[in-house]
Amino acid sequence: MKVLMVNDYQAYAGAETHLQVLIAELSRLGIDVATHYAGDVDLQEDIVEWQPDILHVHNWSTWADQRRQLFGARIPTVLSLHDYLTICSPNRMRLQANRSCPTPCGYKCGGRGIPIPEGVTKVTFNEASARIFQAHGLDCQVISHGIALERWPLGQGPRRGLGFVCANAEAWWKGLGTARRIARKLGVPLRIITGGATAVEVSELLQDVEALLYPGIYAETFGLVIAEAMASGAVVIAYDITGGQRALIQDGTTEYLVSPGDETAMLAQARQVLGQDNAGIRTRARRFIEENHSSGRMARDWLKLYREMLQIPLP
Repeated sequence: MKVLMVNDYQAYAGAETHLQVLIAELSRLGIDVATHYAGDVDLQEDIVEWQPDILHVHNWSTWADQRRQLFGARIPTVLSLHDYLTICSPNRMRLQANRSCPTPCGYKCGGRGIPIPEGVTKVTFNEASARIFQAHGLDCQVISHGIALERWPLGQGPRRGLGFVCANAEAWWKGLGTARRIARKLGVPLRIITGGATAVEVSELLQDVEALLYPGIYAETFGLVIAEAMASGAVVIAYDITGGQRALIQDGTTEYLVSPGDETAMLAQARQVLGQDNAGIRTRARRFIEENHSSGRMARDWLKLYREMLQIPLP
């Protein structure tokens, strides 16, 4: 089986990290995977040369103007819904808290989005996100992301302070300002990574800090950093927003949720976490990720879907 992954960036943020892990795991399962990124040679040339059995498209806003190239070859196609912008417009719209059309990127809505062609299989990454898409008329399946657990060991050494991780330093809606204010009020160090770091550097941070602050004000389709922190033992404190946050975190059992936008509540929860023994919650969070979000399980789920799309009997 040959799969062509079509993505906008080669190495940038959560979607691209997921893609790299998925490609590695599919290759271990014997799947032949190639990639096409924005800026590469003409997409149609890659399709003709590669002759894929499956097209797996990521980040629809980038590729919507190339619908003829993507779907003219009549190759079975799946679209990963990494972002709620699909149900808003080609602008970088997000779903803030539990409302349906805020614009934390600063742009006003540019009108109706470019529709996804009929016959495309659509997938998002948890049931909560699926319900958001379905409420806006976009039917989709669910295959949860997974992480390569060997890259995210559970830290065993002493821990100190708070952490904040975000791929884009300009993404103010991720809440860096909130994290800084909380750390300053608590008088504890805040270790910050905002893009350009290796997975090793992020892993070291998550193994060393007591807690990861996640004060993002919009719904995640998954929340990769949350899963990585849970595997590594950094106690996550996030706003209680439907989507990835609520899907990954069981409040008080495998991390903590506070009311959306309530900085005072997040401050109080961080103070509590810093003053208590968190060994139990770390163990439960790690077990939850191992049982539900391993990269091997993710790749097997995708392979099952590819086989169904090609009408290949399951082994």
